[in-house]
Amino acid sequence: MANYSQLQLGRSGIRHDLRRRTAAHKMLASLPPPPAAVDNTCGVTAWGMMSNDQLGDCTIAGIGHSIQVASLNTGAEITPADSQIVAGYEKYCGYVPGDDSTDQGGIEMDVLDGIKRDGFAGMKLLGYVSPDPKNIDHVKKAIAYFGAVYVGAELPLAAQNQGVWDVADGKSGQPGGWGGHCMVSPKYDAKLAPFITWGVNQAATWAWWLKYVDECHVLLWDGWLKRFPASTQDTVLSMLQVLEI
Repeated sequence: MANYSQLQLGRSGIRHDLRRRTAAHKMLASLPPPPAAVDNTCGVTAWGMMSNDQLGDCTIAGIGHSIQVASLNTGAEITPADSQIVAGYEKYCGYVPGDDSTDQGGIEMDVLDGIKRDGFAGMKLLGYVSPDPKNIDHVKKAIAYFGAVYVGAELPLAAQNQGVWDVADGKSGQPGGWGGHCMVSPKYDAKLAPFITWGVNQAATWAWWLKYVDECHVLLWDGWLKRFPASTQDTVLSMLQVLEI
């Protein structure tokens, strides 16, 4: 049985941008149907905690895990150091080391806007769009064609101890009963949509996803374009133009 109860979360709120939702819908709707199953983990099972056991820095740890997935699938793995993660938490979320009152987590889109401007750990974020997390076909396409999705969820208390996250009844299954959290999803099949969080691959059912995931972003890291078939590259490039907003 899992025991995550002593670990940290860190999504402090949620911000939406209808333009990015619209861009995501147009782009993903134009892509071929997703495969029945995808696994972009490259067999990795230990991703590193990235200080999310001590700090509510999940929005930056998620960036680190997204970079790991992207780099593994396009060349040599890049794993940001914990010091880089904490520095990102300071820069984009206002954390001040030694002042626990500033350990308040972050907002995913604020982090993404900053990373798009500045880059992170030697990687350049070319752009991002925000698909509807309830549109599972689009979520699957996003994972299949972009490597992973960077998500936000309202974790229930039941998530502290379930080996496979599934919908729970009663108070323990209430969305947000534990708190908001940022994770990365790099794989799926017909039954499960696992997440990278706290350095491990955490399995979750699609029913869990539909109930608790309320935010989803597709990140296009530099170098990923070469992964696309020539027939879809124009679509991706058009998406990048839309993103310059």
